[in-house]
Formats: sequence, C-alpha cells, structure tokens
Amino acid sequence: MHWGILCAAAALLVAIAVQPATADDFTACVYGRGDETIAACTRMLALKPNDPTPYANRGMAYYNKGDYDRAMADLNQAIRLEPNFADAYQGRGHVHYRKGDYDRAIADFDRAIRLDPSSSAYHNRGMSYDGKGDYDRAIADFDQSIRLNPKSEVAYFNRGIACYNKGDYDRAVADFDQAIRLDPKSAVAYGNRGSAYDGKGDFDRAIADFDQAIRLDPKSAVTYNNRGKAYGEKGDYDRAIADFDQAIRLDPKYAKAYATRGEVYEAKNDPDHAIADFEQALKLNPSLPDAQRGLERVRVLLAKRSNPGPQTIAPTR
Repeated sequence: MHWGILCAAAALLVAIAVQPATADDFTACVYGRGDETIAACTRMLALKPNDPTPYANRGMAYYNKGDYDRAMADLNQAIRLEPNFADAYQGRGHVHYRKGDYDRAIADFDRAIRLDPSSSAYHNRGMSYDGKGDYDRAIADFDQSIRLNPKSEVAYFNRGIACYNKGDYDRAVADFDQAIRLDPKSAVAYGNRGSAYDGKGDFDRAIADFDQAIRLDPKSAVTYNNRGKAYGEKGDYDRAIADFDQAIRLDPKYAKAYATRGEVYEAKNDPDHAIADFEQALKLNPSLPDAQRGLERVRVLLAKRSNPGPQTIAPTR
C-alpha cells in the first residue's frame, strides 16, 4: 500500500453554475475543497483568464475528485501560461502517476525539482520510481526528501515500502519504526511493519503488528489476509482460515484472500476446499499466479492419488 501523491477520489462531478466572482473566491480557490474550489476558481478565471493559479488549483480539485482528464487539461493550461510554475508540474506529475505513466510523472517531477527542490517533489519522484520498480532510485529520492524534512512520516513509510520490495526487510522495519514514532495511530504503518517481519520469518512479531493494525482499523481486509498468511506460515491453520474468512467477509471480491485460504486448505490436505478457493480466486482475477499454480498443484496431486501407477512387488524367496 503506497501513501503519498495519491489522493482519495470523491463523488462524481456535478454541474456547477458560474456566478460572478466574490471577495471570498481567492480564499476558496486556494484553500477550499472539491466543488467549492472548482466553482471559485472558475469564477476567478471568468475575470482573469490568463491567471495560471486558478487553473492549477482547479486542476488539483478535479484530481482529488478522480477526474484526471479535466485535471490534466487545467494543469497543462497553467503550465502554458507560466512555464516555470513548479507546483503545476508537481500537480501534473500526480496525474501522470495516477494514470500509471511513470516516465511522464518523473519528467514532471524532474522539472519541479529544478524549479523548487522541495521535500515533496523528491518524495513524489521517488513514488514514481517505485511504481516503475526502480527501487534504488526511489530510495535515493526518499533519502533526499527526508533530509529536507526529517519529520515526514510519509517519506519514511514509502521508503520502507521500497526497501521491502527490494527484500531489505531490516531497513524496511527501521523505516516503519520511524513512521510509527511520527504517527502512532497509523494502521498501515503497523500493517506494513508486520509484513516486513513476516518477510524476515519473524511470524510472532508480524502477528503482533497485524493485531495492532486491526485494532486501529478493524475493517482492513488486507490486514486480516496478511495475519492469516502469518498464522498459516506458523502452522496454525485454523486461525489462518478464520482470518481469511474475515477478509472475504469484508471484501468478497478479494481474490488474493481466496488464493491464500486455498493454500492453507492445501496444507491441511483438504483438496476439495482448496480447489474451490483457487477457482473462486481465478474467477475474480484470472491472471492471479498464486491461484493458477495452486490449482495446478492440487489437481496433479489428486490425479496421482487416483492413478498411482504400477506397483513394484518384491520377489519372494
């Protein structure tokens, strides 16, 4: 789970009637939220169509609502009007990132850094390198982000994720430790530290962190799935299955939870339940490799049991 440059999408856009600009529109355009910002910036642009700031702010309001095409159009216009507008390059980089176009995102964050080498710009470029799987460059950017802002919980958090993705679980734990010190109520920080402990094979500490994450956020299907995985690795199959059951109750379309529960049923020598879970996982995500491999393993096992082949009989004396 990555935090940082992603913002939660809100409700669908509604039609906004353009009214004359008021004295409060500047404040609403800069500091407002959602439709309030869009309406205020639109009124400002009716009076000052060549002002890049309302375009940039309206573009980010569209971005926060999940309307990336309108966001891109506004941010492009802000940059056309002011080619050295660092915040607009950052905003457009956010949109490219959200669309999965990491190369263009990096190009925009490069320009933002040249214009204003801020902690957030380095952090956001690091997120884009992480999205590409270039974890070394991602970590280097998170390092610089932290040097510029040592209290950035999100930079420690995302550097921890990059370290985890590299397989450097000790460093990941250290970064999640710091993220938790800066934000002790971060359920995802506890959850990700649990995953790092799991990667180290320290299942008890992993479970303790997943426990805390669940206390802070009892509706996280991912955390129940991850705790179930740790229980399964410890050989506590009944607790593992109970956690996968809860993950599926919280998110019935969570293909990974079906696949991991199938693996536990496979380990319990319950092929019928294992096959049912692997098949359900593949219905939800036909390209899920764990489910594909699990289903093949169980079917091969059943085929061998039903047709054991020729038996060698020891000669009598």
